[in-house]
Amino acid sequence: MSATTSSQPSTAHDSNPEEPVPTSARSSSLTVNRCDQTSTSNSNDPRTVPPKSGKPPRRKQPMKDFKWGGNLVRKTLPVRVIPRWLDPSHVDVADPTELPLCWYGVPFVRSIIYPYTERIGVPSYYDKELLRAKTGDLDVFQTWANMEEWFKEQSGLKLDLNLVWGHPTPILTFLSNRELPITREQMDRICDLLDDMEYDEDYEPMWYLDRNLDVRRFRFLRVSVGDAV
Repeated sequence: MSATTSSQPSTAHDSNPEEPVPTSARSSSLTVNRCDQTSTSNSNDPRTVPPKSGKPPRRKQPMKDFKWGGNLVRKTLPVRVIPRWLDPSHVDVADPTELPLCWYGVPFVRSIIYPYTERIGVPSYYDKELLRAKTGDLDVFQTWANMEEWFKEQSGLKLDLNLVWGHPTPILTFLSNRELPITREQMDRICDLLDDMEYDEDYEPMWYLDRNLDVRRFRFLRVSVGDAV
């Protein structure tokens, strides 16, 4: 995919909010290479050897009694490894959507993301003046769409921006707990992308609770890439 031009309006390309602060070392045990960490429960981790044939399948645990307004999940997340009671591979649930929605991702850092799109050849630029955009300015909306398409082709996963508890602005997400399990290759591709983008290892991928599950909101909050940058 090569760089393109666009005539779509943008109101976010010149915004400059404060960059998120790295999670840094919450403890010394977290200052290790992110690709050596597991993000899913052991039997769901792509690096785990499957059980020997002939062994009976492990019995799944019952789903917890999640209640609107409760803080069980909010008190637990964010964490590196998703708890088994939030992983549909370990919970006796007919539909993964019955579990609270959690996202695996890192803070969205504009100064990292958009220079990277230049390096992989997917940026889009305005071909004429439109509102505050000048000819040749970066079209962040189309560029983001190009980035999503590129990563989908590379990994089979969908890059997205989602509001989560613990961050005032959307984070960059790779998958939800409802999509588990994923393959080892997909997990490696996430790690490779973060390394290629030169995300500092202090920006460690974590599991977060979707903020749309706030009991005070029952509507889906659609957040555009422009609001995040």
